[in-house]
Amino acid sequence: MNDQRLYLTEEPDIVNEFIRFFETLLGGHRRSHFLNIAYLRPWARHIITIYEGADLIRPVLRSEVKAVVFDIEEDKAPGLDGYSAFFIQLRGRRDFPPRYALKVDLRKAYDILEWDFVLAALKLFGFSPKMIAWIEECISSTAFSVALNGGLHGFFTGTRGLRQGDPMSPYLFVIAMEVLHLLLMQRADQSDSFHYHWHCKEEGVMPVRYLGLPLISSRLSATDCRPLLAKVDERIQGWGKLYLSFAARIQLIQSVLSTLNTYWAMAFILPKGIIMLIEARMRKFLRQGGTNSGMAKVAWRDICRPLEEGGQGIRALEPLNQGLMCRHLWDILQENHKSIWVTWIRTIA
Repeated sequence: MNDQRLYLTEEPDIVNEFIRFFETLLGGHRRSHFLNIAYLRPWARHIITIYEGADLIRPVLRSEVKAVVFDIEEDKAPGLDGYSAFFIQLRGRRDFPPRYALKVDLRKAYDILEWDFVLAALKLFGFSPKMIAWIEECISSTAFSVALNGGLHGFFTGTRGLRQGDPMSPYLFVIAMEVLHLLLMQRADQSDSFHYHWHCKEEGVMPVRYLGLPLISSRLSATDCRPLLAKVDERIQGWGKLYLSFAARIQLIQSVLSTLNTYWAMAFILPKGIIMLIEARMRKFLRQGGTNSGMAKVAWRDICRPLEEGGQGIRALEPLNQGLMCRHLWDILQENHKSIWVTWIRTIA
């Protein structure tokens, strides 16, 4: 169906519609001059100095190229030829088996970023004309054909979009997003209707939540753990109406509640007060099927013993948390390069 809501059934019409769509998305007419966004400079926090600009366009030393190539992860393939860094680093060896590299292209959000805007942003942040010309040559030399049913159709040049897989594309996209930040700052400063609430004395960023966990810059506090307690209470209150047997409650604690706790325990050292509150809720649910209080007939430490020792096999949260934290230390000792934690530690060390 095309923009006029007409169904296309003939192959030439379908091919032309595909070409028209992608040519509209990626092509068009380029401006003959730079976009003028120099007025945003007063809001720019970071401007390239003369020395930094000169350093960007100086000749690259052979030792620098070698250092960068040998610092790339072995399974990365930065070049157009598809050869991995492992192949380049060990090119003198003859004792490794044959292998091949498979690269998968994924579409990114910066496919429609206009090149003229990128070049204007580079000029705004103080990049030298020579550096800008180099970058323009890299991003503006693309042409496209549409692959449809095994054949290539059409051929057109683009005026927008950053190539996925190009090592330079993420940096150019970040620069473009910085311009958006400057525009927002400018509008906020110049608008009479935009004001902070009088209780807001400073900007706040942390904590935020990612994948259900708080991102914080300090030790985890009891306040940060409120969502975990709320999740445990929510599950227990829902189960309290089901008149579950003792065996069923044991199974739910092992398979559901322990999983919730483990997810947090893998990322943080949980406060002891929070551990006590969580285990208190688990004890009450095990005894009565809810969160009501009652007299414990067996000590919780005995319930947490293995089955062969007379317990119920429920894992105590504090030693579990300590064991999961040791995993991060083990990754550091083993220099696990796939771990973001290890990479961060090596960066700040």
